Amino acid sequence: MMSRQERRARLRAAAQKAVKDGIAVQAQHGGLQETIGLAKILIDILEGSARERASDAAREANRVFDRSLDRYGTLETPACGRGCAFCCHTPVSATAPEVLLIATELRRLRMTQEMASRINAADEITREIGFVARYTFRHACPLLVDSICSVYTARPAACRGMNSTSADACRASFENEKIDITKVAEPLLLRGAHGYAMLAALQATGYPPEFYELNHALRLAIQTPDAEERWLDGQNIFVDVEKDHGEQNNFEREESRRMILDFADMARGKLPLPS
Repeated sequence: MMSRQERRARLRAAAQKAVKDGIAVQAQHGGLQETIGLAKILIDILEGSARERASDAAREANRVFDRSLDRYGTLETPACGRGCAFCCHTPVSATAPEVLLIATELRRLRMTQEMASRINAADEITREIGFVARYTFRHACPLLVDSICSVYTARPAACRGMNSTSADACRASFENEKIDITKVAEPLLLRGAHGYAMLAALQATGYPPEFYELNHALRLAIQTPDAEERWLDGQNIFVDVEKDHGEQNNFEREESRRMILDFADMARGKLPLPS
């Protein structure tokens, strides 16, 4: 049986590899060790003393996501490009640190009253529709300005992972044609790894491991005084925001919950990393 010291040494090595090389989702093990290594990094950030450590955790997770793509590439080339914004009219969910990072970025960019009004208006419209129904209701993300994401570097993993091999297919789907959109696998797999790492870190540090509907959550993050400080102090400022559980049935949801618990224990060194 592996000792606690040996487990922690392997965990440190996985964290160092995640920082240096990213997550190798194409590998036989699917990058599981690096994913858990990233969870450990995020735990360390969330348990630190920085005032904006939730934003810092999201920023580091995004950096590892981007590093992974830079290091390992993709087997196919996405058709996505600047100004292509068909997918920016679909619902987006994000973890609390990701939402708080976007709010931080908007403040850094000296968010205008017009942008605040856009976010408020989008929330009013989309909250009435509901998350699932919005997949057939086209409404632009309020952060989209002239078909360009205004917070591109801070965009959540849901947006980082979204892609297509055909802009024409995306256009047809946007116009409500029934068409299958072929996607490049690696960004989607990284989106999953990013999500599990973040949820495991939130679970391990006592914060709600949830994905929130972005428009409502972002509105609250902007309007709530000292939102990040309050959230870090344990105030669940997003408690009333719709949660995104995808299309999982109860069994699948329970399996995901167990995986998050296991990942959290592995990131704490309580369980050995998968081989």
